[in-house]
Parts: sequence; C-alpha cells; structure tokens
Amino acid sequence: MQHEEKKALSDLRIENAKKLLRTSKILIDVDDYKSAANRSYYAIFNAMRAELILCDRDYKKHTAVISNFRLKLIKTGVLDKKLSSIIDGLFKVRTDCDYDDYYIISKEDVTEQVKNAEFFVNAIEEHLKEIDNSDKVAISKAKKALEEAQAQAVKNGTADMTMDEIDAEIQAYRQEKWEKE
Repeated sequence: MQHEEKKALSDLRIENAKKLLRTSKILIDVDDYKSAANRSYYAIFNAMRAELILCDRDYKKHTAVISNFRLKLIKTGVLDKKLSSIIDGLFKVRTDCDYDDYYIISKEDVTEQVKNAEFFVNAIEEHLKEIDNSDKVAISKAKKALEEAQAQAVKNGTADMTMDEIDAEIQAYRQEKWEKE
C-alpha cells in the first residue's frame, strides 16, 4: 500500500472515531449507557488503527491492535503513557457491557468513559496532524533539493533523472521516513 493510500485510510479511521464519539454522546442522552460505552471504546479502537496503518501495521483483532499500539507508540515514548490506562479502562467496561448481562453502568461512569475516549481520540488526531505537517515539510525540502539537483544536472548537461524518477525518489524517501517512526 502506498503512503497516500495509508494516509487516506488513516484519515477515514480517525473520522470514524469522531463519529463514534458523537454517537456515544447521543446514546447517553437517550439513557443507553451500555451502548454508549461500546461506541466510546470503538472510537479509540479506530483511532489506534488510524495510527497503526501509518506504521505499516494493520490488525482487526483487538488484542493485536492494542498490543501493537502500545509497543509501537506508547512504549517508544511517541505518545503519552496515559493513553494506555485509557485503553485498559474502556476495553474492560466495553467487555463488561457487551458480555455481562447483569452489568450496570451509571450515567456518571459512562460519561467519564466518553470523556476519556474523547481525550484519546483528540491526542491521536493531534499526533496525526503533527506527522502530516512534518512529512509535508520534509517532502517539500526533499523535492526542492531534487529539483535543484535536476536543474543543475540539466544545466551541466548531465541530467540522468526524469521527473518520474524524482517522484519515485520522493516516494522512497516518504517510505523510509515512515518506517523510522
């Protein structure tokens, strides 16, 4: 999958996360607290997957998403450790709400769940924006340097790279940059 495709998928997943947050708030308003807890968990699940796809990781199983998110982004210090405890809390409550017929969650507890999910999704969205901005700056600099080198090579009569080859170099640079993060 090319970088642009990963970026588009990441954007889609973060938008889905934000929609799930909005849905969870609506569910609280209609006193459907278990469903609100479920949707708030899936908001962070989508946000984690939005990050992971940019790290060339894509999983559907909850345990794989959570463990790889922690390994790649929290344990490395890229993201705040607080996000790990939010994952634990939302996952436990979602599991209880979905599978324990007698589990009761209060409005106050589910409101806290949604607040934590919102904090989580906002943190991921901010990080994705930082990545996008730094990527754009680095690519712009690389492209400018390549264009200057191409112009100099043309001027010297030693041009051996076409614009398509330059674009391929830029793509390779992007891929290398993402693999380092």
